[in-house]
Amino acid sequence: MNQAFRFKQFQVNDNLSTMKVGTDAVLLGAWATPPTEGRILDIGTGCGVIALMMAQKSNAHITAIDIHEPSVQQAQDNFGLSPWSERLNAINISLEDFTSTHKNCFDFIVSNPPYFINSLKPCKDGLLLAKHADDRFMDVFISSIATLLKNTGKAAFIIPPNLLEAMLRKSVDKGLFMVRKANIFSKPGTAQTRVVLEFAMQQTGSAEEETIFIRNANHSYTEAYKALTNDFYLFLNE
Repeated sequence: MNQAFRFKQFQVNDNLSTMKVGTDAVLLGAWATPPTEGRILDIGTGCGVIALMMAQKSNAHITAIDIHEPSVQQAQDNFGLSPWSERLNAINISLEDFTSTHKNCFDFIVSNPPYFINSLKPCKDGLLLAKHADDRFMDVFISSIATLLKNTGKAAFIIPPNLLEAMLRKSVDKGLFMVRKANIFSKPGTAQTRVVLEFAMQQTGSAEEETIFIRNANHSYTEAYKALTNDFYLFLNE
């Protein structure tokens, strides 16, 4: 579900202050723990909101890539209007092409990836296209992350729970180990909708695990969700 998203930092700039973004992006950006310095990569940046959240949470230099040229242009425009424009750059390139020239370059990778593997391709270009992936997607995605990360690097992404088992299996095969996990539910009593994961290139023992409910039974936002996202946006629809 899309929410009216307003960066608190951008209230003085009406050109950027409100963006339509998905709950997945908000959750991932708020939950992720980027390093304070170094280099961060946002894979499949879209309008650039997760990259902007990483910029707000750190002093790192952030590269945002997307294969969809109009999205890259929108992200670059948003970056230029932000307080962190000098640390943000959007590039129109495929993940495979980018990976071939950036081995062991990044301290942190974040991605809200395409996950409709084996689904029907949408008949029109647009936002749905960004969420489609072919059979090769997961192999390319995990392999690329393992190649792009430094030995001490970490990666965070959000997926549907039905992809978790395959994601964990393929990650271990590539030398990535889960260190954090959040199970996401729309509200109590409903089925799990997403899982947010953080992986590291080094195994650190048992992974931290938590459960996050976005809304209460009466549809109001939970205090936990408000606390998680409070640094980024105002709740406009309460």
